[in-house]
This record gives sequence, C-alpha cells and structure tokens, in this order.
Amino acid sequence: MGQAEVLDALAKKPNGWFSTRDIAKMTNTGLGSTTMSCKKLRKHNVVDWSEARTKKGIPYFIYKFKRTIK
Repeated sequence: MGQAEVLDALAKKPNGWFSTRDIAKMTNTGLGSTTMSCKKLRKHNVVDWSEARTKKGIPYFIYKFKRTIK
C-alpha cells in the first residue's frame, strides 16, 4: 500500500470526504498501512484534510482529493 493507491481511490470520488477506514475499505488494504500513507500525504500537503470528531468527541482525520490548478 502506498500513497499512489490512496490518491487513486480519492481521485475516483473527488467530491467526497473519507476517513482512513473508508479509504482502507476502498483499496482493500490494512488500516495501519492506509493510516501511514494518509499521514505522509497530509504532511506533504498533497490531499485536503480536516479534523472531525465522533459522537463521543474522539478526533480523527478525513481526507479529500486535492485539485491542483496550474
């Protein structure tokens, strides 16, 4: 699992926001490797991301395909 698979999955649905768990299901990969790939993409500002909270107040990240304008 790499960053390319995460970007490909997000590019297929560019208007949606997805949790790491959603992305792992879309790519049929493990949650740990998906989390690390998303973390790297977030660190290098390759994807749009936001922090969300569960009903119990636990924070987690959600991701969206980042459109670049050239």
